[in-house]
Amino acid sequence: MKPIAKKKLLSDLYANAQIHQRIASYLFNVVARDKTLAARTDRLAEKFQHRAIKYYERARALECLEIDVIRDAGF
Repeated sequence: MKPIAKKKLLSDLYANAQIHQRIASYLFNVVARDKTLAARTDRLAEKFQHRAIKYYERARALECLEIDVIRDAGF
């Protein structure tokens, strides 16, 4: 696997977190407006919210590392 710059990986992690957070927010708004879709949409929104949190946690963990290049991006 090609080495990846830490800044690039951090940028990607935060971008993914923001995308998942926006999707979750949209889905939570759908739940608030339409009660017929509430149960399924709420679970889906929670999944996206959980993924966003995971991306943020990974990014924070990466920030703590004192390296500039990641060789194994299976992070």
